[in-house]
Amino acid sequence: MSFNAVTVVLLAAITFWYAKSAKRQAEAARQQASAAQQQATAASATLATLRQQMEDTAEIGKTVMVASIDSTLRRIEEWEPPGKLATAANQGALPYSIAWVPANEVYVIESARRVSRDFALRLAGAFDYLRGAAEIVNGMRMAERGRVGDDFFRYRSGQAIELLSHAKAELQRCRTDIYNYSRDAGTT
Repeated sequence: MSFNAVTVVLLAAITFWYAKSAKRQAEAARQQASAAQQQATAASATLATLRQQMEDTAEIGKTVMVASIDSTLRRIEEWEPPGKLATAANQGALPYSIAWVPANEVYVIESARRVSRDFALRLAGAFDYLRGAAEIVNGMRMAERGRVGDDFFRYRSGQAIELLSHAKAELQRCRTDIYNYSRDAGTT
């Protein structure tokens, strides 16, 4: 066998080995591409699920905000009739505790913060007005009726009602804003 024949056989063997190696590499690349595609599909599905969960959480937060604002407005309106607070104080009939601020205040404000910082600040301000009114009512409840006169109760109840009015106005504005925000968010 001649040197050329050996060279041809050797080159044929090398070419065969190279083709076989290239085929294995191509198959490995296809498998990697398939695995990457499966990972991308899974990641996309996970992101879609997370996005839906975030939207659901935001919607629950808005629902809780509206419900809390509505129930707070109803509690304020119970004490709005002129003279009701002063009369109850004069008669010693003020309740031990008036829960004008919702028990879930922190969650409501955190949900409001997701709407906007200004919205959360206005809502927190309304709750501050309510706390101030509750402090005044607590002071009236603790006052000794024999030591203070009707004027004291009239004056202090007027201050509490003024704070309740400010709180009510802010809460009504917040309620309108949450509906405007919901409508605007749905159109963008």
